[in-house]
Amino acid sequence: FTWLIYAICSVLLMISFAIFVLTYDKYKKMKGTVSSLEKELYEKKSEIQRLKKEVEALHKDPDAVEKVAREKYTLCEDGEIIYTYTPEKLKIEK
Repeated sequence: FTWLIYAICSVLLMISFAIFVLTYDKYKKMKGTVSSLEKELYEKKSEIQRLKKEVEALHKDPDAVEKVAREKYTLCEDGEIIYTYTPEKLKIEK
């Protein structure tokens, strides 16, 4: 009878150890996922703050509106000439 109890305890101990190892591996993977998601969240919050500042500037500052109009929409005032450069045009051939 004693050897049966030892056998059952050994089997239960091995099963418990296997469950612990599997759970610990899953925990490590989830911790890595949480870490990467926290980093992404921080980046998104920073981007939101930057965009909020940009929107606020567009509401209050005419120079900011002019800058966006010139850079993003290539608008200009009468008599101005717009020059655009691409990386290919800027390369100096040797």
